Amino acid sequence: MIYCSRCGRQIEVNAKTCSWCGADTTAAADETVPFLGLPQEAFAGFWIRFLAAIVDGIIINIILLPVALILGILVGVAGRTVGMPDLGIDLVGTFAGFGLGLLASWIYEATTTSSSWQATPAKRLLNIYVTDLDGKRISMARATGRHFAKYVSSITLLIGYIMAGFTQRKQALHDILAGTLVHLGRP
Repeated sequence: MIYCSRCGRQIEVNAKTCSWCGADTTAAADETVPFLGLPQEAFAGFWIRFLAAIVDGIIINIILLPVALILGILVGVAGRTVGMPDLGIDLVGTFAGFGLGLLASWIYEATTTSSSWQATPAKRLLNIYVTDLDGKRISMARATGRHFAKYVSSITLLIGYIMAGFTQRKQALHDILAGTLVHLGRP
């Protein structure tokens, strides 16, 4: 049993091309990950994923900053109108901004990762994409689980993220929890 190096689907051992995506399957055996039949390059490692996270953070903040500014102004005006103390306005603004950030990052990541792109805009730019363990597109529910599992990767002093550099299939902790893989190339 072998797997296509481009799409990750199971193909026949003697096949010259993948019947799913048409990729050439005659890669040298020494370039494969043991037991999987996938090329070493098939999975995205820590550094390229780190770069994608930085670019996605910039994109989210560019979109979110004007919305947060307007929300802050509205909270301030509404708070002053009803006579709320400054501390109350600050607390409401902080919680509203925090909630907005959580909501925006979840919707951004889960909708783009479960879309036909199978990637956030930054991942797509860097030519990487997310699949389930069978190489198929993930659902919105799995993308949501993967997003929130990143909080687990974060609270482990980021060791959950660093795991992507050391696991055989380059899975971070949140990928293991969500049952996902991050591939190099196009789906």
